[in-house]
Amino acid sequence: MTRSIATFLGMVILATSALAQQKPPVKKPIVRRPQRQLRATLTSHGTVLTWMPPAVLPPTLTGYNVFSAPCTGTFTPTAGQPTNAPASGACSAVGSFTQIAGNVSALTYTDSSPQPGQTIVYQVTAQCPTTGACVGQGPPSNQVAGNWPGIPPGAPTLSIQVAKATITGNKETISAAWTETIAPGFTIPETAYQIWGNGKILQDSVCFLAACNASWSGTTVNAPWVTVTDSLGNHTASKAGTS
Repeated sequence: MTRSIATFLGMVILATSALAQQKPPVKKPIVRRPQRQLRATLTSHGTVLTWMPPAVLPPTLTGYNVFSAPCTGTFTPTAGQPTNAPASGACSAVGSFTQIAGNVSALTYTDSSPQPGQTIVYQVTAQCPTTGACVGQGPPSNQVAGNWPGIPPGAPTLSIQVAKATITGNKETISAAWTETIAPGFTIPETAYQIWGNGKILQDSVCFLAACNASWSGTTVNAPWVTVTDSLGNHTASKAGTS
């Protein structure tokens, strides 16, 4: 009997010792995500992002980090967004995110980097210090995409700088020079030109340069004219002044 009691007491002592050596579990600090209310408003100056703070706001929150990534899938605009204009929406596939701003204290951020033809996806995280009850960076918010359609290029302009007729004796030379100003996105189109005199075409040819020159020489004519037309339908004509 005495031996059984001693054995039981020994087991109790060992169990108590083991419990005493156990350390209480460490509660890992948690940074909560901003509420899923990240929104984007697209303007001529860029993307204006707005969001709501976490549902449980840590007292030591230092700010928010903003990330962007290219849209690698299909962009779907939010209902009611304009067509053929900058619009916010969602992207079916997203590339790698890069941080573009850190510890933003406000609940808004403007990204002025987007260019025509780009679709960019954004997300935001909450940030706490490296020590304390709230530590590090929390999980990301919802994602929102902004799409900037490409801008159609402006039409090229065509103009004649020189159109003159030089008469020497009974010989006449009609000369002309013209340029085509090319808008971004256009290649240099060809220009077809005609030199006129006596109401008929004296010379009919084509130039493939942005700056062209042409001349015709022959017997003196009446009403010397030069007309130029490019492949896009731009047309100009000029009377050749006599010199």
